[in-house]
Amino acid sequence: MSNCEYCYKYTEGFLKTPDLDKFLAGGEYHGDLNLRWERMNGIIDEILKKYDSPKIIDLATGCGCDSIALLKRGYNVISNDVNEFFIPIILGNAKENNVFPQIRIEDWRNFLNSDKYKDEEFDIAFILGNSFPNYLMKKEEREVALRGFWRILKHGGVLFFDTRNYDYILNDREDILKNPEVNFKYLGNTTFIKNNNYKIFPTAIGKEAVHFCVKNILAKQYDCKDLWPATENRVREMIENSVGEVNLEIFYDYNKEKPGHYDFIQYKLTKL
Repeated sequence: MSNCEYCYKYTEGFLKTPDLDKFLAGGEYHGDLNLRWERMNGIIDEILKKYDSPKIIDLATGCGCDSIALLKRGYNVISNDVNEFFIPIILGNAKENNVFPQIRIEDWRNFLNSDKYKDEEFDIAFILGNSFPNYLMKKEEREVALRGFWRILKHGGVLFFDTRNYDYILNDREDILKNPEVNFKYLGNTTFIKNNNYKIFPTAIGKEAVHFCVKNILAKQYDCKDLWPATENRVREMIENSVGEVNLEIFYDYNKEKPGHYDFIQYKLTKL
C-alpha cells in the first residue's frame, strides 16, 4: 500500500500496513496492563464494587486486555467487537491467562435493534481504549450507537468510556503541526502506557477529522486513521441529544481535577 500523504515525511523507511486493527493487535501497544489498572486511581474499582455480581459488557474488546483483566478478577463479562479478526487473538490471550471469554460480534450502529442483546441486560458497559465515539465519523451513527448502549443498560447502570484530549489537539493545532512527532504532547500514563516501541501523533488536524499516524519503531511499520475530534463539549452535546438527562461524571487521566495537560478524558454515565 502506498504511503499516506499526511504521514510520508515522518515514515521514511517504514512500511505501511494494510489494516490498523491487525497492526495494533499485539498487547505490547497497550503497555503494562497491571500498571494501567493501577493508574485508574480506583475509579473503575469504585464502579465495580457497587454491585454484588454485575453483568458487564466490554464494548470494544480488541485483543481482550480489559475483558481478561475483569475475568481474572472473577467478573461476568461479555466481550463484544465488530471485527471477527480479533476472536482468535482474544481466545489466545485468554488461554494464556486461564480465563474463558464469552464473545459476541456486533457493530455498535446495530445495538439499538440487535437481537443479540436484550433490553437492560447489563449493569456496566465499558468502552476503553479511545474508540467511542471517535471511530464513528457521522453524527447520526454516534448518536444511534449511544442509544443502543443505553438500551442494553439497566436503570442505575453505568456506561464508562474514554477519548483523547481533543480540546488540546484542536486548540494547539498550529504548534503541533509545525513538527507533530516532536511537538505532540503525550504523557503516556494511563490508557496506553507509554511504550518506546510505538509513537502516535496527529499529522492533519481539522474540526471534523484528526488524522493520526501510528509507528512501530522496532518493526519499521506504520498505519494511520482519521478520527472524529470528540471534544468535551461535543461529547456532552452527543449525550444530551442521544439519551437526555443522565448523571454524568468526567475525569481527566482518571483524576477529578482537570490538570494543565492530560492525555485522555473519561466519561461515566449513570442511567437514571
